[in-house]
Amino acid sequence: MGHGPKILVTGADGQVGHALLKRLKGIGDLVATDLFPLKIDANFYQMDFCDKTSILDVLEQVRPNLIVNPAAYTAVDKAETDQEKALLINAEAPKILAGYCENHRIPLIHFSTDYVFPGDGQQARSEEDPTGPLNFYGLSKLKGEQAIFESGCDGLIFRTSWVFSAHGQNFVKTMLRLGEQREELKIVGDQIGAPTSAEFLSEMISRVIALGLKDGFAKFKGLYHLCNEGETNWCEFANTIFEYGKKQGINLKVKNVLPIKTEEYPTPAKRPKNSRLNCHKFKMTYKISELQSWKEALKTVVQDLGISRQT
Repeated sequence: MGHGPKILVTGADGQVGHALLKRLKGIGDLVATDLFPLKIDANFYQMDFCDKTSILDVLEQVRPNLIVNPAAYTAVDKAETDQEKALLINAEAPKILAGYCENHRIPLIHFSTDYVFPGDGQQARSEEDPTGPLNFYGLSKLKGEQAIFESGCDGLIFRTSWVFSAHGQNFVKTMLRLGEQREELKIVGDQIGAPTSAEFLSEMISRVIALGLKDGFAKFKGLYHLCNEGETNWCEFANTIFEYGKKQGINLKVKNVLPIKTEEYPTPAKRPKNSRLNCHKFKMTYKISELQSWKEALKTVVQDLGISRQT
């Protein structure tokens, strides 16, 4: 096999996992895991995040030098009733990974969410701000963060928001599909946050890994907020998706996008109205003056989706 560290990436078929596998190719030997078999350009192992034995078996076989864990239970509304599974995947599995990392003295990179916060106020949250999830998904992710810190491993946790990509299921793809079918859409306009592309996250994490390999991960352990620059609401986000989609020649029917209040669109899980994350700590630590804007990131993804529609 090639040179460099052996990097195990979980959730290889998810948005962030898929982007990471493409981005990290040059850095080390990649080993991908997911619940179902995938045909991909990397060593692959099936791993069931609901099964401790499955997780530990794979780790013992692979013996990685670094674990990157984007795998998660992300069905926010379903998590309200499917609590046991959400906890197994979002809290128990990270605890198992962190325990392994601590025992074998290897670093863990983990992803978390803006949903660990109560979502009140207008300020962007910093890493020091008190948490208080409104829904069970957010609670399960918070428990995962806590388990990693309690393990004592060299854990780096990146909280992000509103992830989208050309791969997998997400808001951008849903909007383009609905925009091809309907002339009018009603979209929530009072939840504010930063749409963040999986490609952007994977590019930043490749920097994190490069620096960790150079200077040691222990120096960087801790919690970071990381999302694309700028902020918007879901309704404006949808409008921007349609604007870029039309420029790409995607055949959209949609004419009106109407903003509605959160209360007009009840969902099983409560959503925070303020999902702003302050990324100052990340920029200072990794000496990045400016993060890519969400609009720039979106443009690239819509271009990719436009091209894939034509082929």
